[in-house]
Amino acid sequence: LEPGMATIGVGATQSYVVKGLQGDGVEKDLTTEATWESSDTAVATVADGIASGLAAGTATITAKVGALAGTAQLTVKERKVVSLQVTPPSATVSPGGEQQYTATVNYDDGTNEDVTSQATWTSSDEGVATVSAGKATGVKQGTAEISAELNGQKGVAVMIVTGAKVTAIEVSPAAPSVAAGNTQQFKAEAILDDGSKLDITAQVTWESDNTA
Repeated sequence: LEPGMATIGVGATQSYVVKGLQGDGVEKDLTTEATWESSDTAVATVADGIASGLAAGTATITAKVGALAGTAQLTVKERKVVSLQVTPPSATVSPGGEQQYTATVNYDDGTNEDVTSQATWTSSDEGVATVSAGKATGVKQGTAEISAELNGQKGVAVMIVTGAKVTAIEVSPAAPSVAAGNTQQFKAEAILDDGSKLDITAQVTWESDNTA
């Protein structure tokens, strides 16, 4: 039974594979033929080779094929929330337009969970945009922060309500030069088709094409 030992967070899953050695020395995958058991179903349950962590603790996962059995140890740990992220980070709609936002909790074990329906949603300016269950509706021209909160964690995105449409995003300065170890502040602006600009530096997602 592989893996022989594994650690997952509460709410996460672990896949197992059962391998058997035939008389001719050829290894065979017996995962779909096995019957599965967990020594503590309060900690973890298992079915069809996939164990689900339910509570912190340790459980022995057993796979049986005929008279043969294989065991593995599964440790389930409480996951810690690292952050709550709202996506998309920014959206532009006209008055009356709608945008569905998603709230995602990121855990310290690298897993994440969609908590859109559990989060509490608020708009920084309901005269500009309202929000319910992650769906924001533009009311009048302006900018509002759309926030999701859950268990002390908060994520923020922005809704731009405008009669104009975003035609491009401009980053400035365009081609700066800095010495190694120094920093450079960039600014991102949305270029609207009415000729105006909107500072969206804090709302966009930033990345480098060469992190070295």
